[in-house]
Amino acid sequence: MIDDGLYDPKRHAVPIPDVCLGQHVFPTLAGQIDTKLGTVMSAANSFKITIYGRGGHGSSPHLAIDPVLIASYIVVRLQTIVSREV
Repeated sequence: MIDDGLYDPKRHAVPIPDVCLGQHVFPTLAGQIDTKLGTVMSAANSFKITIYGRGGHGSSPHLAIDPVLIASYIVVRLQTIVSREV
């Protein structure tokens, strides 16, 4: 966002902050604030899904396996786990 001109007054009206703080929910005592220098509690996880499909024709869609539709459904279901079930 910074490279995209977040603080450029000609593009956005965002002032440059004096301090940038990040917050994270963590089980600790009520009213207590824990701090640490550097990166804390960050993670980057990934996984690969291979979807196999089979082409078809508009006159017989029931004979095709549309990988785009399957991929879209996977995205919706994964988001639903986060928003509805966890």
